[in-house]
Amino acid sequence: MLSKYANKHTGCPDFAEKGDLNFTIYGLQEDTDISDLNHRGSILLYIQEGSMEVTASAASSYVLETGSMSFVPSGVPFKGHCLSDCKAVTCLFSIGLFLCEKASDTLKDGPVLYGEPGTSRALKAKPMIASFFRMLEDGLCAGLGSACFHDIKRKELLLMMWNMYTRDELFMLLQPAIEQRSSFKDFVYRNYRNILDVKTFAVKANMSVSTFQRWFKLEFGQLPGEWLKERRAEIVLREIITTDKPFSVIAEEFGFSSGSHLGTFCKQHFGQLPSRLRPKNTRV
Repeated sequence: MLSKYANKHTGCPDFAEKGDLNFTIYGLQEDTDISDLNHRGSILLYIQEGSMEVTASAASSYVLETGSMSFVPSGVPFKGHCLSDCKAVTCLFSIGLFLCEKASDTLKDGPVLYGEPGTSRALKAKPMIASFFRMLEDGLCAGLGSACFHDIKRKELLLMMWNMYTRDELFMLLQPAIEQRSSFKDFVYRNYRNILDVKTFAVKANMSVSTFQRWFKLEFGQLPGEWLKERRAEIVLREIITTDKPFSVIAEEFGFSSGSHLGTFCKQHFGQLPSRLRPKNTRV
């Protein structure tokens, strides 16, 4: 522990609360159930000592040995147990965080891999990455538990992985998330008409708001709040122009507090009140 500065350090507003940590270290006994390790979001799972048998989604079970890593996307059912006493490290880890747009495009056309779709695969840690996890543990045990420390260490890990592994190796590790990306767009298009805010969308996607925003920005090129406002405006305008519904009904259907609120919305987005936007032969 950094005893000389301990009180000053832990009293800092940047000191990470347990729920905000990027990294979590687990000391686990043999036969411990490790199901739902990805309940907070997508994780990179590293086995520092021991071994465990895991199953992700509907894929066959596989064994992770000392020094191996696996990636488990959020929302994927994850089950497993320790085959021996284990020390494991998880890192909150999303493909949107890991990949810039150029890198993402590079991995989209990855190699053809055999096995069931969505199968999680293990990747052996390079010596420097194994050393990174040992030093990470030393730092956390010494009291370097600030959110800033966790953020810096995650960036360091991402940088090392991008430079130390081949494109094919990274594709093998991240394939579950790359496969998941195409379904993410489908999910958004299926549900955006019935969801009015980003938080509700993230909950429905079984993601944190920040993870949902990163995925959305990667796929649609803008933040979800902006995109949802634009789509909502398009649908509202279509309802005004192509139907004879009373404006009060349209206001209620789209979550406006009143008809006047709908009018203000239309003035802001289209420069006219609903009564001016609606064709004469359908005005009510």
